[in-house]
Amino acid sequence: MQKSKHFTRKELLQIIAPLGLGLVFYGCNEAAPKEIRELGKGEEKDTLGQVAEVLGQSGCVFVFPENKQFKGLNQPFNLRVPKTPKCIALCSSAVGIQNAIIYAKDQNLKVGIKSGGHSFENYSTLEDGLTINLSLFKSIEVNGDEATIESGCLLREVNDALISKGKILPAGSCGSVGIGGLTLGGGYGFFSRKYGLTCDHLIEAKMITAKGEQLIVNKDHELFKVLKGAGNGNFGVVYEFKFKIHPAPKLFRRWKLKSYKMTLERYKALLPEWIKLTQSLPESVFAAFVQNKKTAVFLITDFEQADLQGMIDRFAILCDKTYPMTQVPLAKALTYYYGVQESIPFKNSSAGYFNSYEDFEPFINQVIPIVLESKGLIYQINTLGGAIGNAVFREDSIYPHRDYALLTELQAYWEESEVGKELVQQNSKILTIIEEAGVSAQYVNYPSAEFKSPLEKYYGKENIPQLMALKKAYDESNLFARPQGLSNEEENKV
Repeated sequence: MQKSKHFTRKELLQIIAPLGLGLVFYGCNEAAPKEIRELGKGEEKDTLGQVAEVLGQSGCVFVFPENKQFKGLNQPFNLRVPKTPKCIALCSSAVGIQNAIIYAKDQNLKVGIKSGGHSFENYSTLEDGLTINLSLFKSIEVNGDEATIESGCLLREVNDALISKGKILPAGSCGSVGIGGLTLGGGYGFFSRKYGLTCDHLIEAKMITAKGEQLIVNKDHELFKVLKGAGNGNFGVVYEFKFKIHPAPKLFRRWKLKSYKMTLERYKALLPEWIKLTQSLPESVFAAFVQNKKTAVFLITDFEQADLQGMIDRFAILCDKTYPMTQVPLAKALTYYYGVQESIPFKNSSAGYFNSYEDFEPFINQVIPIVLESKGLIYQINTLGGAIGNAVFREDSIYPHRDYALLTELQAYWEESEVGKELVQQNSKILTIIEEAGVSAQYVNYPSAEFKSPLEKYYGKENIPQLMALKKAYDESNLFARPQGLSNEEENKV
């Protein structure tokens, strides 16, 4: 069993400061379990030294809405979907997670799990529930070709730690995403076509179940496969991962092309040519087609010095502008794609997996005109394929979408609330059109509250019986009850 960590005041300040918190209240009330409540006796003190002391003893501090630090800890990445739990358990060890679960059961609270807090629909937080916050789980240890990474680490922190040692973990691109949610839902990005998904590199995970039991989950455990693609908040609190890692390339190349004054007709001419281009790309190459109102941006990246110039030149003839190829050190290059790091309102979601231009034809005439006329609405197509379809990875993971070559996503950003309302409506309209056209596969890390039968879309209809059986075995009381998650409650089985 992992013991409670002992933080110095300085260490705690370094970890908590990025959360926007100066001090944290270690509140305990009369309803808390005795062993936790004992720590809260005496007058209220909220110094970092006191917090460090309590964490060292119980591995957990409780923050309530009336505490001034609650707002900072409860800050959602997506300001469009704020939620207010009854309590936040800021944990620092397995013991602390167990204490938080004891408290949740005692208070009859459902539990949400927040590592990076990057859920598009804020599913890591439950209204009137308890949030287990893993922000203090920040350890990263590299040992040869393996890395042990705690769930609270953000991707930018993982990249900094690994690249400095000449290693990489194939993962996403957004710097503020938590490694916990990223891995448990799959995890794809620039390196996936060469090496596979983030979850494909999982060797072992440590977690606490709804019963408060600690599990070490590896290839011999029945939860191992399902944590790799269906582990987000369904079976327990995963607080530590052990990964296989790869040598980091020294350089990262990028090509960017643009087409202006896009029309439906031009889009329909460019898309099949772009798909043809992506089908012949080496596995070290990632490509994206980003339609932002009437401007199309084509991004191509590579980290192995592949010979791409000929095919890019042929595609460039169809575009209006070609930017010079850039080549920079990997660590610097990845920061270009880290995206917005602070909380903003937005509506992003998966928009389906595809293989060919013919897959887009049933809805392209309806969807693309909406995108072309909606400022702030982005329709993006990303390349998959390559090692993602590896037979060994397929056998060792429940992630169901390995046969697809392309993943699409919708993004909407705004500054004025009225504009936001309109963009959310347009987003929902597009998702309805796509669903009615028969698109039935979606990426669980890009959820949308609008999806009908979301579990089948995220996990594959064929996998639902196995997942439900394991949910009943490890969380029969639905302690972990996030929206669109696995549930034993009849009304939530959708």
